[in-house]
Amino acid sequence: MNGRTRTRALSRNEDQEIKKGIIMKKMKMLMLCGAALPLVAQGAAAQDGAGSEPAASSDTITVTARRRTENLQDVPDSVTVLGSEVIEDAGVRGINDVAAMTSNLNYMNYEQPGVVAVSIRGISQLRIGQASVAFVVDGVTVYNPQEFSQELFDIQQIEVLKGPQGALYGINSIGGAINITTKQPSNEIEGMVRLGYAKGNEKKAFARVSGPLVEDKVLFSVSGNYRKTDGLLNDIYGRDVDAAEETGLRGRLVFNLADNLTADFRGTYTRLDAGALYFAPEQNLFGGEVLGEINADVLQHTERNVGSASGKISYEAGFATVDFISAWTKLTSSVHQDGDTTGLSAFEFIGDNEAKTIVEEIRFTSPSDQRFRWIFGGLYMNFNRYETTDIMLNLNGPFNGGAGVPSEKDLVVASQNLDDLENNIYAVFGQINYDVLDNLELTLALRYDADHAKITRIGGATQTDTYSAWQPKASLAYHFTDDLMGYATFSKGFRSGGFNSVNVFGADYKQEGTTNYEAGVKSTLFGGKATLSLAGFYTDYKDQQIFIYDLATSSQNLVNAPDSRIYGVEVDFAARPFEGLDFNASFGYLDTKLKSFPDLPSASVDTSIIPGKRIPLSTEYTANVSAQYEHPIAGDWSGFGRVDYERRGDMYWQADNLDVQKAFNLVNLRAGIENDNFTASVYVKNAFDKAYLENFFPGEWLGFIDLSYPSNNRRQYGFEASYKF
Repeated sequence: MNGRTRTRALSRNEDQEIKKGIIMKKMKMLMLCGAALPLVAQGAAAQDGAGSEPAASSDTITVTARRRTENLQDVPDSVTVLGSEVIEDAGVRGINDVAAMTSNLNYMNYEQPGVVAVSIRGISQLRIGQASVAFVVDGVTVYNPQEFSQELFDIQQIEVLKGPQGALYGINSIGGAINITTKQPSNEIEGMVRLGYAKGNEKKAFARVSGPLVEDKVLFSVSGNYRKTDGLLNDIYGRDVDAAEETGLRGRLVFNLADNLTADFRGTYTRLDAGALYFAPEQNLFGGEVLGEINADVLQHTERNVGSASGKISYEAGFATVDFISAWTKLTSSVHQDGDTTGLSAFEFIGDNEAKTIVEEIRFTSPSDQRFRWIFGGLYMNFNRYETTDIMLNLNGPFNGGAGVPSEKDLVVASQNLDDLENNIYAVFGQINYDVLDNLELTLALRYDADHAKITRIGGATQTDTYSAWQPKASLAYHFTDDLMGYATFSKGFRSGGFNSVNVFGADYKQEGTTNYEAGVKSTLFGGKATLSLAGFYTDYKDQQIFIYDLATSSQNLVNAPDSRIYGVEVDFAARPFEGLDFNASFGYLDTKLKSFPDLPSASVDTSIIPGKRIPLSTEYTANVSAQYEHPIAGDWSGFGRVDYERRGDMYWQADNLDVQKAFNLVNLRAGIENDNFTASVYVKNAFDKAYLENFFPGEWLGFIDLSYPSNNRRQYGFEASYKF
């Protein structure tokens, strides 16, 4: 069934074998961590007496994970960092590419661009719920998860913080945070042009120019990105279902008004027109559809426009840096969907969405070169979303007006859903870092978020609620040596509740809360040639939100599972054993369990079997390996080759665990030549053309038939060339 396995009943022997396999996996994981710990200690000890220079791959990596610039190896959190060189070398163009290189991070395209599931450590974004991950660009929180899937360009660094980050990043960072820094304007004229072409008639172009308008005083940068493709998937009629055209523009002005005063203004605009919602039926409805293939009679598509502007004023007051941040974003989107997802012409959906976000924030940050360091601040955010969905019924019946004869349709509006949602969010936060000893740091942080939510439905009926929580965090970081640090962290996070569009499974759903315990070590090994990080964590998860769809009302709903838990480990290793070779590997493992589950007013879902099952949309394990070798070939030219390998473990689509996508492998290859100014490369994505699903909707959870959603990450070969000046 196209990349997934459907399992209904297990014999007692089969069940025992599965339990034995799970126990063996856990034992192997414990043995792996136990074996790695002596390596950490021995490698750090060897570093104390080593005289070799640190390799470039393990040069000091700085991050802003804790809202100030710090050495990655000193931060008591599990953080994955992709710098600008890795972003270019690996061809990172979206959060899906980041996930392919990060342990315990999953990215799934749910149905259309903008509707995504970003999952960190088993805590996932859901179709209509709030984000599970804080998405921050240049210090400004991006509240609307529909903006997460925009193409990344002009990026300096990407940091993935794992575990609840509510103390500093606030509401809805219950799973973690993705911190993106774009490239700063330069004080000299410089720029870059990159062109590319790939299978699927994909044409790509990027350009950037930066420099001074007034030397040392006013700096600018302007960048643009364009991509157009016919896509890599076709339906049974031969139509391109995942074609896309996307344009992005970004501008930035930095004013150095005085030695202690700067103003940073940014504006962005992106437009996307793309195929969407290309489901494949896995069961017969009236006997006419082609199973396992995309055969909707409507060529479905979506349009999305995002405009944003932000300003940041920073004042060095001596005792602290004071940052004033103001941001505005507007997103509009529309979608046209074949409601029955088959070659029949029963009904269609037409949806429109408009969302606006305003963010106001102030932060006071003490200098970093003192024993006692602190950050305090406050935030106000307003989010307003107006969304309508028209359900269009074909009065001529499902057998008239198919793909070849749309003129035979007689579509009328059968019903309409309308949501006018407004969130007003207020927060205050603070964090202190204190060096108790020269080698012992204590961190204490606390944040309070209050989300005042209001929804207005058709007819003017309103519903209000307030979701709030204190989110504390405490950690101890101890440096055993200059190259070996151990830490222990306690933190809490929460995600807002909300309102279901119709009262089928409840008019609303509760907020979530997590309590997380984590311990880990970070080490620099072998004379600076390698780094190794280990982390283990336990998360107590309350009122987890679970998605369920009701076809009769065309409504998307969330319900709460009262009690869940997550165990996990992460291992990250990076090395440059000799000049020219960079090697990175990471591994993440999750043991998740839904400890309880509510009864649902739906005879098609057997909720009695759910307690004890794995959390849905969480991958059992991830493994990521990257290797790149660069070697001089002539003059100032060098050649390079790169391989990126990713393995995703079993993932269960729904809470009953009856549908699972088995583990699979993905391989990307890239090779090319370069000098200081010019780079040319060829690449192959998904080199072995592994077909897999982005999502699967079983009939009992959909009130319809089984529907699969194939990934368009199929084998694609291409060429890129860039020039820097």
